[in-house]
Amino acid sequence: MPEWTKEQKKAIDSRDGSILVSAAAGSGKTAVLVQRVIERLKNEDKPCSADRLLIVTFTRAATAQMKDRIYRALLSEIEKNPDNDHLKKQAVMLPFANISTIDSFCNDIVRENFHDLDIAPDYGILDNSQLALMCDDAASRVMDELYRENSPEFAELVNIMANGADDSALTGLICKLYDGSMAFARPEVFLDGLIEAYRSELPLEKQPWGRTIIEYGEGSAEYCRLLCEKMVKAAEEDEIVGEKYGGGIKEVCLAVDSIIKTLEGGTWDEIRNTFLTAVIPTLGRLPNKYSSPQAELCKNHRKTIADRVKKTAELFCASEEENREDIEYLRPVAEKLIEAVKRYGEILFEEKKRANGYDFSDICHFALRLLVGYGEDGKAFRTPLAQSFADRFEEILVDEYQDVNDLQNTLFWAVSRDETNLFTVGDVKQSIYRFRQAMPEIFLSRRNALEDYEDGNYPAKITLDRNFRSRAGVTENVNFLFSQLMSEDMGSVDYNEKEYLVAAADYDECDFPEAEMYIVGDMDEKVGRDTEAQFIADKINEIIAGGMTVRDKNGSRKASFRDFCILMRSANNGKAELYAKTLADNLIPAYVANKTGFFASPEISMMLSLMRVTDNPVQDVPLLAVLLSPIFGFTADELARLRIAERKKPIYHCIVKAAESGDEKCAAFLEKLGELRMLSATLPCDRFLYEMYDRTGCKAIASAMKNGSQRSANLNMLVDYAAKYEESGKRGLSGFIRFIDRIQRRNSDLESAADVSEAADVVHIMTIHKSKGLEFPVCILADLNASFNDDSARSVAAYHPELGICFDRRDSKRKCKYPTVGKKAIGIAEKISGRSEELRVLYVAMTRAEERLICVTRYDNPQKKLAQLRGELGTEKKILPFSLLSRSSMADWLLLGFLRHPDAAPFWSGEAPVTLPAARRMNFEIISEVKEPLKEISEAESAAADSGMLEEIRRRTEYEYPYSALTGVMAKIAPSELETSGFSTEYFACEKPKFLSRSGMNPANRGTATHKFMEFFDYSADVFDVDGQIERMVAENHLTPDEAKALERDKLKKFFENDIAVRIRRSPLLLREKKVTVGLRAGDIYPDIAENAADEMIVVQGYVDCAFEENGGLVIVDYKTDRRIDDETLRSRYRDQLKLYEYALGKCTGKRVIGTVIYSFDLGRTVELD
Repeated sequence: MPEWTKEQKKAIDSRDGSILVSAAAGSGKTAVLVQRVIERLKNEDKPCSADRLLIVTFTRAATAQMKDRIYRALLSEIEKNPDNDHLKKQAVMLPFANISTIDSFCNDIVRENFHDLDIAPDYGILDNSQLALMCDDAASRVMDELYRENSPEFAELVNIMANGADDSALTGLICKLYDGSMAFARPEVFLDGLIEAYRSELPLEKQPWGRTIIEYGEGSAEYCRLLCEKMVKAAEEDEIVGEKYGGGIKEVCLAVDSIIKTLEGGTWDEIRNTFLTAVIPTLGRLPNKYSSPQAELCKNHRKTIADRVKKTAELFCASEEENREDIEYLRPVAEKLIEAVKRYGEILFEEKKRANGYDFSDICHFALRLLVGYGEDGKAFRTPLAQSFADRFEEILVDEYQDVNDLQNTLFWAVSRDETNLFTVGDVKQSIYRFRQAMPEIFLSRRNALEDYEDGNYPAKITLDRNFRSRAGVTENVNFLFSQLMSEDMGSVDYNEKEYLVAAADYDECDFPEAEMYIVGDMDEKVGRDTEAQFIADKINEIIAGGMTVRDKNGSRKASFRDFCILMRSANNGKAELYAKTLADNLIPAYVANKTGFFASPEISMMLSLMRVTDNPVQDVPLLAVLLSPIFGFTADELARLRIAERKKPIYHCIVKAAESGDEKCAAFLEKLGELRMLSATLPCDRFLYEMYDRTGCKAIASAMKNGSQRSANLNMLVDYAAKYEESGKRGLSGFIRFIDRIQRRNSDLESAADVSEAADVVHIMTIHKSKGLEFPVCILADLNASFNDDSARSVAAYHPELGICFDRRDSKRKCKYPTVGKKAIGIAEKISGRSEELRVLYVAMTRAEERLICVTRYDNPQKKLAQLRGELGTEKKILPFSLLSRSSMADWLLLGFLRHPDAAPFWSGEAPVTLPAARRMNFEIISEVKEPLKEISEAESAAADSGMLEEIRRRTEYEYPYSALTGVMAKIAPSELETSGFSTEYFACEKPKFLSRSGMNPANRGTATHKFMEFFDYSADVFDVDGQIERMVAENHLTPDEAKALERDKLKKFFENDIAVRIRRSPLLLREKKVTVGLRAGDIYPDIAENAADEMIVVQGYVDCAFEENGGLVIVDYKTDRRIDDETLRSRYRDQLKLYEYALGKCTGKRVIGTVIYSFDLGRTVELD
C-alpha cells in the first residue's frame, strides 16, 4: 500500500459531506479516487454497496482505466482478507456499479425512460460527420425561411454579415450560438441573455461593455507605465541619454499618468476626451552618431507607448451618445439573430428526430428534462425520478470537474442530495476544453467559496499539491515560469505558493539538464519548421546515443524512442507529418496520433476520382486524374491526342470514340469502367470499394509506393468510412460521394489511418490536448511560435457567453464599416478568455514531462526578439497580463519568463539582468547550426542488380498456377446456378420499385411465396380449396399475411385443374422440397474446362420442388413463375439444371427418374422436358 500524504488521506477518508479536491498535475488524483472508493466498499460499519456509487469521468478511456484500477484494488483487498464475504460481494456487484462518462450515464437514463420523452427507443448516436451535414441542412432551411420572410431586420443582418458574397459567416454564427447555448441547462434563457446588454440604461462606464473596454485601457496604460519606468532606469544608466532624453521621458510619464488617472474614475466621455487630446512627446535629440543600448531602448519604448495610446484611443473614438445610437440601431438585428438561432434549433431537432439519431448534447438535455423542472419563477426543482436517483446513490464522485458546463453541473445537482454527497476532483489550471463549452468558472467559484477541510467542516476543499510524476528540476522550472505568467486575469487562477507543484517523486540524481530552452535561428537562411524538426531529431539521437537512463516500475533502463513525446498546439495542415517525416529521415520511427490530411493523400485522392468517374464518367477533372493514374497508365501525349480529335466534347466521349475506332487501351478502360458501374449499382458502398480495389489493383499499387503500409491502411480506412455511411441508413455510391463532397466543402477532413502501432518503440507526436492525462520521460514542446488563433477578432460579429453578441455597423451613407462598442468589448473579452486557455494549455504540456522537459522554438533573428522581450520585463514578479495579451505565441511567453532565470543572464547583451531566484538550473541556448538529415542512397549510389535475384523474381512473377481453370469454379454449387442461354442476374438489381409492384412485393418474393404454398398444400383434402388452404397456412405460420396477399390465386387454381395435380394426388409417394446432394466430375458440369481439371469433384446440392411416384419410377415437377415466356425458352433455360436434378434424385433415392415436367404458372400448363 502506498504511503498517503496527509492531504491525500483527508481526501480518501472524509465522509458525510461535500468535498472539492483541487488536484495539481501528477498529484495522484486517480489513485486517491480509487482508494476512496475501495475504502467505501471495505467499510462494514457503514456499508456502501458498489451499485450505490456514481463515478463520472469525461472520457471512455478514463472510465475503462477507473474500472480496471478499482477492480484490481478490490482483488488485492480480497487476497489480504480471503474470508471477507463483504468484499467478495462487492467484487460481484462491481460490474453493476455506475462508473461511466456523463454522456453514457445520461444515455442510460434516457433509454430507460424514453416513453416520457416522445422519442423512439431505438435511437442512434450521430457521429461528427453525420451531425455536421445535418447541421448544414438545418442552417440552409432556416436561411431559406428568413430570405422568404425578408424582414428589414434580417436584411440588415445579412448586410452586416454577408458582405454581398455569401452567407456562410451568418450560418456559421447561428450554429456557433446554438452550440454554445446547448452547454446551458436552459438554452432559451441563455440566448435571451445574450442581448440583455442592448436593454441596459446604465452609463456606459458602468455597463458591462463599457467596463470591459475601460479595464482593457487600464491594462494598456499600466503596460505603458512599465515602459516609462524602464526608460527612467535607462536614463539613469547612461549619462548622455539622461541629459538629452530626460525631459522628454518625464513628459511621456506625465502623459501616461494623466491617462491612468482619468481611466480610474472618469466617465466615458471624459476618458474619450483624454485620449483624443493625449500627445506623447518626442524625447529630444542625441549627439550625432551616438548610440547605446539604453538609447535604443528609450526610442523603442517611446514609440511603443505612442502606438499603444493610439490603439487604445480607437476604442474610445465614439461618444456615449453615438455608442447609444449604434446599440439601439443594432438591437432589432441582434433580436432577429437570436430568433434565427432558436428556429435553427427547432429545425435541427426535427431533422434528428426524423433520422432517429441524436448527439450527446441532446441526450444530456433529454436526461435533464427527466430530472429537473422549472417553476414560474425560473427556479429549478427535482422531479420524482431525480429524487429516486438521489436516494439511490450514497455518493457521487466526479473526475475532471474543471471541465463541466452548466448543463452537466445541473445534472449532478439533480441526482445528488443537495450536493451534500458530491465529491469532485479537478484542477482549473488544466481546463483546456473551452471549445467543447467547458466552464472552469464553475470549479473556481465553488473552490473560492469553500474553506480548507478540517475534520467535518462541510462543504470544504482539499488541495493536493505533491507531484509524484516529475523530477524536481521539471516542477521547479514549471513553478518558476507560471508564477510569473499565470494570474486571475490571465489563466483564471493566481499561480502562487499555494498552487506550486511540490516535487515528491523518488528519482536518482541525474547528469542531464531537466529543463531546456532552445531557440533555433541566427542562420544565413530563413528558419522554418523543417529546420526546427531537424534539430529535434538531432536532439533525440543525441540523447539516445548518450545513454540516458529513465525510471520505470522495474527500476531504471536505457532510454528508447518510446520514451519521447513531441507535443504541439495544433497538428493541422500536415505539421505533425512534417516532423514525423524528418524523424524518419534521421532513422527515428514515429507515431502520429490523430493524423489529418486524409483527403489530400494521393491514394485517397485517386480513389475518390475513380469513385466519381464510376458514378458519372462525364466529369473531365476526375476522369483525367484516373486516366493518368498508375491504374490505367495513360500518358499526357495520349490524352492530348484524344482531346485534339474532339476538342469541344467531354473527355469521356473522346475515349468512347477512340475505342470505337479500335484503340485497345481506351476499349480496355471502358470495359473496366463498365464493370465498376454495374457493381456500384448493386453493392453496398463498402463492398463496392473492396471490389474496386480488387479489380483495379489499386491497393497493390498503393502498397508498392513509398510509405505503402500507410497508404494501404488509408484505403482500408476509406472502406470503414463507407461502412459507417451505410450503417447510418444511407445507401449507394452517389450518396457517399455527396457525403464526402460536403465534408470537403466545410474545409473539414477525416482522420487518416495509423500505420505504426501506438505501443511500438516509436516517438509519439501528438497535440497537447491529446496528451492530457498522459506522461512521458522526455517531453519536447515543438512549434511553439505558431501564432495564436485570433480569427474571431477579425470577424464582423463577436460573441462571448458573458458579454453577449454584437456586430460591426455598416454605414450605407458614408460607405464604411466600423466596430461598435459592443463588438470591441466582446472581442477583448474573447481574446482574454482565449489567451487564458492557451496559458493553461501550455501548463498541461509542460507538466507531461517526467524526467526531462525540452522547449524548442525558432526565430530568424533571436537576438532582436530577446531584446524586444527584455524591454518589457520589470522588477515585479508577475509579468503584466497586458504584456502577455499583446504577445502572439507561446514561445514569446516562455522567453518572457525564462529570460529572468539566472541561467539566462548571458542573453541580456550587456544590460543588467532582471532575474528572479530559481531553485533549479535550466539550459538556455541559441542554436545557429543544425545538422543535415541522414542522406538517402541515390540512384547513382545504389548497387547493381543481382542477376540471380532478377531471375528468381522473373520466375515467380511469370509462374502460372496449373489449376487456374478451377479458380473460378466453386467447390459446391446448386443446380439452379447452371441456367443456360447466358441468362444471369448476377449484377442486376432484382427488385422492382414498390410503386410498380401491386402487392408491395417484388417478383422474387412472390415466387418464394408460391413455392411455399405448393410445399404445404394438403393433397389429402376432399377438394382442391385454394382459398381455404391459404387461410390454413397463414394460421399455421407457413405463410405471412403479406405473402398470402401476394399469391396469384387464379393461377394457383388453374394448377389444380391440370392433369398434373390429379397425378400427384393419386401417387403413393410424394416428395416436396427434397434435398439432394451428389458429387460430379467438373468435366461433366463444365465440358469446356481444361483437361487437367476435368476430374476434380464438385458437390452439387439443391432442392427438388416436387417429385411423385408413378409406374414404379419418379416424376419431377419443377415450378416456374417466370413471366412472358414460351415453351422452348423454358426448356433451353432450365434443361441443364433439371438434368442434374434427375441424376441427383435418382442417386439419393435409389429410384429411377422416368420423367421431368416444368409447370409454368404464367402459361398455366405443363411443359415436358425432352
